Amino acid sequence: MNKIKAIEVIRTFQGEVNIGKRILLIRFKSCNNKCSYCDTRDKLLDLLEGEYKLDDIQEIINKENRGLLITGGEPSFDSNFDQTVELLTKLNYPFADIETNGYKLIDLYEKTKDIKNINYIFSPKLFHNGLHYQYIKECVDKIGNKLTIKVVSNYSDKIRMLDYLQFLDRLNFNQNIYLMPLGKTKKEILEGMPEIISIARTYGFNITTRMHLIHNLE
Repeated sequence: MNKIKAIEVIRTFQGEVNIGKRILLIRFKSCNNKCSYCDTRDKLLDLLEGEYKLDDIQEIINKENRGLLITGGEPSFDSNFDQTVELLTKLNYPFADIETNGYKLIDLYEKTKDIKNINYIFSPKLFHNGLHYQYIKECVDKIGNKLTIKVVSNYSDKIRMLDYLQFLDRLNFNQNIYLMPLGKTKKEILEGMPEIISIARTYGFNITTRMHLIHNLE
């Protein structure tokens, strides 16, 4: 495979974990979930897939010393899985962030675990497709410090959210857990930040400001 299909390959900055780093964002279209709060849902619906050569992607990385951010959609879903593995194993890059809802995260890790400079950013969607706490624990145990757990905290079901936060706290993985507010606009994100900060202080978690949306970086 010398090319991939994606809806975007763009130069930008990482806006959540590893905030501010120069990246080449690669966004796949297909996903196993249809989350109403997805901030890329409009793109997934409206943009057409195009073909991108690995050589062209490598040339940009070499010239501009950019890391990779592979997202979607879901990088571990359907044909995206093999394409993600191709990107990670065939390209040379200073670092790579993989944003996943965990669909086949452990399988993806097993295919790429020998590559040192990959960060697997796991944003569990607990209320979709039967994802359970045990799977999150398995990911933490297997992937360790190469894993970051990203939590969208403003779920409407506060009781379930509290149970989720307490579970995460019991993992003793707090330094690798980032909280972020639910929101598609700067106004929504800023309105949600006080709650995020309060929760982070309570549990010793980290926060992310979602810089790419606040400053319209994409």
